[in-house]
Amino acid sequence: MIRFLKSFKNAFNGIIFEAKNGRNFRVQIIAAIYCLSISPFFLENKTQWAVVIILCTLVLSAELFNAAIEKNCDRITTEYDEKIKNIKDMAAGAVLILSVCSVAVAAVFFANEKGINRFFDYCKDNIWYPLVLVIFIIPSIVFIKGKKN
Repeated sequence: MIRFLKSFKNAFNGIIFEAKNGRNFRVQIIAAIYCLSISPFFLENKTQWAVVIILCTLVLSAELFNAAIEKNCDRITTEYDEKIKNIKDMAAGAVLILSVCSVAVAAVFFANEKGINRFFDYCKDNIWYPLVLVIFIIPSIVFIKGKKN
């Protein structure tokens, strides 16, 4: 049981490591947070919710795989190597494909007049909500920029 629990700790350590060190991962975390924060106005059923949640987690997971592949390649050699470059480019390409797919799905789900009207009506009645979204931009930028080395 202890080994099982330790595996969770190790997994969380990997996520935290990449959140501290990977700018793209931080960008994707913020994008997922914003996406999920406006989803209640646009998503009409459990299936749409499931798709959005799955895509958010897939993009984050793909970036973790990409980072792991890149770090592994860097351990092999820090000198330029065409094959290593191709491996890194393919891993990054996989993240790009998934990200573009996610944006396309978001456009389909979020580009509807009913959802847009619900969002603006809610914001008119609850001014705190758009203020929180706007105010959150500053800590988001700080988070994305990360620590200075």
